[in-house]
Amino acid sequence: MNNKIESVLSLASGVSLLIIWYVYLFVAIPENTTLLSAASNGIEYALSPEKNENYLFFWFTLISICVSFYCCFAFLFKASNLSTMVLVAAHTAASLFVYDFGVVIATALPLLYVTNHLPKA
Repeated sequence: MNNKIESVLSLASGVSLLIIWYVYLFVAIPENTTLLSAASNGIEYALSPEKNENYLFFWFTLISICVSFYCCFAFLFKASNLSTMVLVAAHTAASLFVYDFGVVIATALPLLYVTNHLPKA
């Protein structure tokens, strides 16, 4: 349980991705539309096969949220966290192609503590 900083930073990454989803689904709702119908219309639009870029963004964001929360719990409860650091690095590399730089930085913050998980020589 000595990896609390890495866990909190992974949690911050997941929360930032949830904020992106919130903005995508619940901001700029038309006047005569309820909140839930606007969200369902947003999801329906994002999952439509005609809008391929929205479809990929929607699923990549969902997978990124799951990976971030997995890393958060893996840093807390796993004995060997080097594999979790590799997952964070791969997630950061994939995020470079989808998100803006601020979200990529939030995703990469646990990598600041990678030296804590390298084998000692």
